[in-house]
Amino acid sequence: MASEKCTLCGCLLHRLGGYGQPTVEGRSHATEHHFVAERFFGRSSNRRGEVRERLFETCPWNSEGKSAVYCYECHEELLHNPVFTVADMQVFADLVRIRGLNDEMKSAERMKIAGRVKLFHEVIAAGLSAIAAQSGDTPGCLETARLWNDPSPMETGSPQPVIVWVGDVAWVAYLARDPDFPGWESQSASEYLDSRPGKPFGVLRFDGVIKLVMGPQSDNQFNEPPLYGGGLQLCGFHEIHPSRDGRSRWVVTFQLETLDVRACTAQAFPICFATTAEEAIAFRKAV
Repeated sequence: MASEKCTLCGCLLHRLGGYGQPTVEGRSHATEHHFVAERFFGRSSNRRGEVRERLFETCPWNSEGKSAVYCYECHEELLHNPVFTVADMQVFADLVRIRGLNDEMKSAERMKIAGRVKLFHEVIAAGLSAIAAQSGDTPGCLETARLWNDPSPMETGSPQPVIVWVGDVAWVAYLARDPDFPGWESQSASEYLDSRPGKPFGVLRFDGVIKLVMGPQSDNQFNEPPLYGGGLQLCGFHEIHPSRDGRSRWVVTFQLETLDVRACTAQAFPICFATTAEEAIAFRKAV
């Protein structure tokens, strides 16, 4: 059986008892800590079996239930006790107010406390990135995903992405959401569809491609930082920051698959109507 090590400090762990005792053994005892607190999802180890109102219906960082193993020191003394000076707290309170997340009177609505939790994580992530940048070497785990707003929104139910990759140029076509479609409940839906020469497709082009991976979201490579937990949203388009080695990174999270591309440039085209994804790509190549 492989030896356990603390996720944070890397020390060797044990499970032989003495947890929390003021000894080397007590400080190095293994313990589990959730990345996102269970109480945010209505659960708590202190109230086993009792479920309360969730703060988040879905985890903003796609990390619900995920945890890691730490030593007593890192878990109980570090992670559970963040240090704020008076000045720090004032700055954070100002940010809360600027974002409109402050409360004058508590109400039944809990959106603002949820916003404050997300803001706190944003502050931590920004601080980690800034300090890492000062050291001249940003670890991969500090890469973060930012929404890439240029592509046409995908048809979230079944986008059916198709890739055509030749040399260092890759094309990706997917079923897009037609903003002009009146909706299936509309009496003019059939007439509208008949007037269109095919299905709506969004098309992406990547130049200078050195890596392109498409795989199910259950793959480990798509569940570790900087991906889920680092800003990715389901059925979304993202650019990963910072860029590396003159190449940028884009991640597209389709309903069942994730596309991960490292390339020099990326271009998103407006919706075009075609019979197939291949036809949509051919149309954009010819324009």
